[in-house]
Amino acid sequence: MALDADYYVTDEFIREVSQLTPAPDIDGYTAAFCYCIFGHPLRGSLYPPVTVLFRNREATYVQDGHTHRVAIEGAVHNLTSRILHDDRKSLSHWLQAQDRYMRLEAQHITEQGWSKLGIADKLRRIPFVAPFVMFWYCYIGKGLWLDGRFGLYYALQRMLAECVLALRLIERHWARLSSDQHSG
Repeated sequence: MALDADYYVTDEFIREVSQLTPAPDIDGYTAAFCYCIFGHPLRGSLYPPVTVLFRNREATYVQDGHTHRVAIEGAVHNLTSRILHDDRKSLSHWLQAQDRYMRLEAQHITEQGWSKLGIADKLRRIPFVAPFVMFWYCYIGKGLWLDGRFGLYYALQRMLAECVLALRLIERHWARLSSDQHSG
């Protein structure tokens, strides 16, 4: 089992995992998450499901933008219970982390061919649009306006993260232009 330090398993999750009797052809289980802001569960987030339980012999970790994900060759089933993800970093620590993450995201996005990018990353290549789309997608699309100040905080966090990414993408573009001018 692989869990991050800010994941919290519920009694329901513990019960479900303890009752698993996987067939030999099942190599992993993926869990969905309930994202929390300062302990308050949100009704939606951008946090994707993650394979958290797997057979070691079938697992390899791969870099996926700013994060590592486990890749499983065999069958992976979904768990029904959710894990709580409660990231309680201070704003200063969160901003530093986002800067590190977005440097890696910018590298990933700029090094991929247009055809290999998903719709979200294609949108991110338009720096003045993505932060605003992200805010409205989270706040209205995910229904976070119903979570009051916690939903607003999350939507603003996601918007700010996209602003950092936009700045990193612009910075990479300018560096590439400067390099081209010096070499040509």
